[in-house]
Amino acid sequence: MKSKQKEKRLQTSCKGCAFAIYEGDTQIGCKFGRTEKFLERGELFEAYDEEKEFFVVKRLCNLARPTEHSTEDPEMAKARDSIKPSIFISVELDDATEEDFNNFFNTMKNINYPADKLSIVLSQPFEANKEQRKLGTRLLCDIKNLGIKAQVVFNIASSMREYDVFKKCEKSFSYYSFLSIKTALHDGMLPYIDKVINEDMDKVVFFRLNEIGFISSYAFLMNYGNHIGEYKEFEKEMEEEAEKLDLYKEKSFG
Repeated sequence: MKSKQKEKRLQTSCKGCAFAIYEGDTQIGCKFGRTEKFLERGELFEAYDEEKEFFVVKRLCNLARPTEHSTEDPEMAKARDSIKPSIFISVELDDATEEDFNNFFNTMKNINYPADKLSIVLSQPFEANKEQRKLGTRLLCDIKNLGIKAQVVFNIASSMREYDVFKKCEKSFSYYSFLSIKTALHDGMLPYIDKVINEDMDKVVFFRLNEIGFISSYAFLMNYGNHIGEYKEFEKEMEEEAEKLDLYKEKSFG
């Protein structure tokens, strides 16, 4: 191999990773197949020291684990689940019918995604009638029973609605989405986001999946403060900017 390892920011050495595959003292791959992906993107170089020859990733690898980490299949599956993007979803309950509530719950029940990677805020207008409030409370309880973090926000002033929800945003989460309960959230959307980020290894600020937008938390928190009360305009602006920077993915779900 060609060069000694150099110090760089946001690099990950594969040398001490439990998932590095070696032939003798030379690394030849990764148990998650990431070396091939990083090589394709020009984000991997070869390095060596007195002990081994190994790869170094030119960015953070969120699957790097110390050598003592188990590489048995169940533990590898746990490691893979642990890096799935966390998703914060705000759901407006305006004029929702019982069918709308049931459809949303069934999507959350059937979605193939770790419950601890989700956070749901149900945004209900203060003028909601008794039946709608009852349905909202039932949905809240049903979602919590799935092991998903959920809360409800009653909005007295419509002008403050977005701000009330914004205060509930999970700052450490990966992506944010704001949608109506009448919007169809397909159960393949969140696994797709995970695939793009952790298998295709793409960098994405904005996903447009059907009519639903998912914005990276970094872009959201850096920019939304100047757009409170204007979320739709803000989302459009973020989408256009991400597309210009090639940090954009779009996909249709049936």
